[in-house]
Amino acid sequence: MTKRRVIITIDGLAASGKSAISKLLAERLGYVHLSSGAIYRALGLLIYRSGADPADLPTVMRLLEENTIGLVEHGRSGSKVLLNGADPGEQLYEPEVSNATSISSAHPEVRAKLLPLQQECFPERGLVAEGRDMGTVVFPDADIKFFIQAAADIRAQRRLSQLYGQNSAAQDVKSLKEKIEMEINERDRRDSKRAVSPTVAAEGAIIVDNSAKTLTEVVENMYHFVSDLGSSPIGNSDKEGKKLV
Repeated sequence: MTKRRVIITIDGLAASGKSAISKLLAERLGYVHLSSGAIYRALGLLIYRSGADPADLPTVMRLLEENTIGLVEHGRSGSKVLLNGADPGEQLYEPEVSNATSISSAHPEVRAKLLPLQQECFPERGLVAEGRDMGTVVFPDADIKFFIQAAADIRAQRRLSQLYGQNSAAQDVKSLKEKIEMEINERDRRDSKRAVSPTVAAEGAIIVDNSAKTLTEVVENMYHFVSDLGSSPIGNSDKEGKKLV
């Protein structure tokens, strides 16, 4: 009898730390990490390279039909997205690509087209799937669902530290932190209220606060939660209700 794979979903708002948490948890468990954002970014890069308008749905769908977006395992627990068989690397994170990704991923038809790629990837491996709608849309029957949150001011400070390092506490960047925090709050509002795949906690999701604890502490708490369920058949966490890890 073939052992059923375990699927763990990790959703969360922008800059909540879900990417770093997901990668480390996948490595800790020996599962494959899936980033849905990388898939949509591959489409964004395709649109940018073609010079197309990401709001032009017929053109975007044609590009999807004429090109291939795939996934391959990378390392022990990682995965990478391929565009027409090639690794696009850091090009996925260029500002123009981010803009095209944001606009094109709002089309319901685009999300429906890319859904099978996510649901059918790595069928022989346990999966830690990270994104905005993993537990609500892509894997609604996932065994365990997490939702990462963190206070807006904490997320703003972390984003600032990424940009300025040790100089992030300097007086001349404090106003920038306020601006970043305002942008985060606005993005939270937009992401959670959008009509297509809003970023909300799935029913029965375990809420993980990533405001104060270290990354190691958060991942270890999540790992032990998964391990505790391993002594019995793992199912989704509806019986648990929402709880703070």
